[in-house]
Amino acid sequence: MSRIQNSPPVATPTEGRVLRVCPPGADQEVGGPGFASRPGMSAFERTRRGLTLVELLVVVTILVILTGVVIPVLTPSLESRRMREAARQVNLYLNRARSMAMEKRRPVGVWLQRRQDLNQAVTQLFLVEEVYPIPVDVSNARIQISTGGSPTFIGYTPQEGDCVQVNLQGPFCDLIRSGSSWVLQPRGVARNLPLPTPQGGVPFQLRRIGAESFQRSLASPLELPAGVAIDTEWSGVGTGSLAKAFAPSNAPGDILIMFSPTGEIDSVGWFTQSGSQQPTYQRKKINEPIFLLVGKLNRIPQGEDGLSNWKDLGNRWVAIMPQTGLVKTVELASGTDYIQTRRFAAGQSMGGK
Repeated sequence: MSRIQNSPPVATPTEGRVLRVCPPGADQEVGGPGFASRPGMSAFERTRRGLTLVELLVVVTILVILTGVVIPVLTPSLESRRMREAARQVNLYLNRARSMAMEKRRPVGVWLQRRQDLNQAVTQLFLVEEVYPIPVDVSNARIQISTGGSPTFIGYTPQEGDCVQVNLQGPFCDLIRSGSSWVLQPRGVARNLPLPTPQGGVPFQLRRIGAESFQRSLASPLELPAGVAIDTEWSGVGTGSLAKAFAPSNAPGDILIMFSPTGEIDSVGWFTQSGSQQPTYQRKKINEPIFLLVGKLNRIPQGEDGLSNWKDLGNRWVAIMPQTGLVKTVELASGTDYIQTRRFAAGQSMGGK
């Protein structure tokens, strides 16, 4: 019986590679020790193991080019989404304060805290409650109410922020300046004005809303997304004398927006401090919408391109209607000044958009 002898390596003309004869089931390539081929594997598959350096460089180059093209296209969309989300958060936080005021049946609002390093910017908001009206001794004074409801004080000079209870009964009423005279506006859910009083007046109680009258809620504050802020330089009330009420030149301290138990705007105010004295609180009753400009932090006071936030159409107005307390978010519209953009926002808000 003849024995089979191993044959020397043979070069196959069709594939140009050197193979050696191996035992059945252990077909191996000379160029790859331990490399087992699977049945049906072509010669190309058995020899190709990865990308060449040139091919890898081509792929990386293509990725770099695509990245450079895509990022400038996506950046405005991402910034717009971030601004829209920030305005939505402010909207929801204000509505939360409004709901709390209606549930607790006392004024609740939002405290806008100015940044220490940039006082035109607000990036943190807190819920705040009015809990400490300050009693004032007016036992020797009298108040007289005319047939038309106008109050006259005898032995006392009224101030902004005063709340009076006529004849020591009934609801407390805010004193609101109207020209050179004062008007009474009942606080809370009651809407009945005090009745006319006899000549010589009647006694009254007085409480004053001051800096000590507010307490921050234990609820979590709202932190605006990185790079986003409320620009107080262009925020304020309406389009008249209070249009820039929240600008640091007019309101150097933190700002409060308070809702009444009926859901409408109770008041707006801000803290002031002179030297080492205790801070005081300036409070205003309003009948025009409040406008908060949610914009880019790097545009405060203006960006490198010279644009202010009110000129950037990617920003948002958050508008609060005074009579209802409803909060709306409106895109900025182009205008010759920030007053024009507010008028458009007010129209959009009242239209329910």
